[in-house]
Amino acid sequence: MSLSDYEHVRSVAQRMDRWDAVRSEIHDQLHEQNQYALLTRIHLENNDVESALQTVQKDGSSGRYGGASLKMDVAEAAEDEYPEAAIELYTKRGRSLIADRGRGNYRQAAELFQRVKALYDQHEPGAWDDVLEALYDDELHRLPAARDEFEKADLL
Repeated sequence: MSLSDYEHVRSVAQRMDRWDAVRSEIHDQLHEQNQYALLTRIHLENNDVESALQTVQKDGSSGRYGGASLKMDVAEAAEDEYPEAAIELYTKRGRSLIADRGRGNYRQAAELFQRVKALYDQHEPGAWDDVLEALYDDELHRLPAARDEFEKADLL
């Protein structure tokens, strides 16, 4: 099943006034088949961020609906209502990019950490300094190109 298939079935089932039962059955089947990436996309389409956060954590794929881009979409959707979850997703991805090395990855990581900083500044002022210190101690102190990208992003 694809997202467009799901939307088509929803359209037909709604016209027949059977959407609630059909939706429940589809979601159960997708859970049984471990189709968490598709479930996550469905939850995002339905603005159900809480469910998307639950299913994205179960998704181990890097396929069509999964991977880093799906997690970043969920993080973005979670920023207002679930800032801690967004911070966690952005941080994991940012650290992964740093671990992968390369200036382009460092630049992307810096962009993600700009979002992390903004979320901390908004919801937990002062916490960013501890996060940055840990990141510097763990990685940035030995990666001049990463430090350069973080400086360009005004994070250091």
